Amino acid sequence: MDFSDFAAGRNDDGRRIDRVIRRLISADNLSNIYKSIRKGLIRVNGVRAKPDQRIYEGDTISVASFIVAEAENGVQEKSGIQAARHELPYEIIFQNENILILNKPYDTAVHGSSFSMDKDVAGYYRSKDDGGSSISFTPGPLHRLDRKTTGAIAFSWSLNGAQWFSKNISLHSIRKTYLGVAEGRIPKKELWCDSITYCDSEHNAGGFHTVSVSERDGNEETAQKEAVTHAEPLAYGRYEGAEYTLVRYEIETGRTHQIRAQSYFHGFPLLGDTAYKGRRISEKQDFFLHALSLSFPENNPIGLPGSVTAPLPEAYSLFLNKTLTGKILLNEDMKFIINTKL
Repeated sequence: MDFSDFAAGRNDDGRRIDRVIRRLISADNLSNIYKSIRKGLIRVNGVRAKPDQRIYEGDTISVASFIVAEAENGVQEKSGIQAARHELPYEIIFQNENILILNKPYDTAVHGSSFSMDKDVAGYYRSKDDGGSSISFTPGPLHRLDRKTTGAIAFSWSLNGAQWFSKNISLHSIRKTYLGVAEGRIPKKELWCDSITYCDSEHNAGGFHTVSVSERDGNEETAQKEAVTHAEPLAYGRYEGAEYTLVRYEIETGRTHQIRAQSYFHGFPLLGDTAYKGRRISEKQDFFLHALSLSFPENNPIGLPGSVTAPLPEAYSLFLNKTLTGKILLNEDMKFIINTKL
């Protein structure tokens, strides 16, 4: 019987053979993989593989050639990965061997659609990888941004990077800062500590769900849904006769629609965010919320700088230019973000 050989790379190190094979041949049915292993159709270093076996960098994975051929016939449909591409249609604001950080455009899905960012990034990874780093690793988004939120979004570029980033997100040691336009006048910096739950009855045919905010009551179930946001006014403006506040949001937790829902709950919905009772606007964006920066622990082991910053989209800058009524109050590390004449 003919076999096709694959060399395990650094991003395969320590992974179980069934998970590696599932990525390698884009298999949807794990039982078929286990059946192939039991029949001796999958080998490691020339020896029949075991279902719970782990592989290591430098191992040779041999798969019966007819299995590989069947997988190749439908790999695009099964994996959902776009064809390998040499350039990305997004601004790269940071990249090393572990992490890729992009400036997400407006009205672009991070994942879950036929033309989402994760598909483009996976195709870009395939075009850059020389085949020595992994036979099973696929980069993916490491946190969430709403479709209509712009700004900094991080993707894994190695297994080590993915594991470190995910752990530190859960520990809240990665700080996320946003810039938003909220209705009304927020007079001073505020700290919002609430609870967030899904509104299962409030969604449309496209699967869009809103969330509900309530005051924290201290019980264990509610604490699991805690949402903590710092809201700092930076400047004020007027849009169609109504005042708004340019707000710097820093979130300690990462709940779905956290900023949008809490802003509404505290009386300052995002201007244009009709899903959360904001007034409708006639601009190129439905509302303005931008993931401004990501800040990381110093001397981290995956080579990230202290922070990375995503410049504002042109439509956002133009909106501020024509509507702000005073100068923007920014910290030194944020002054270059906004190209404003005020």
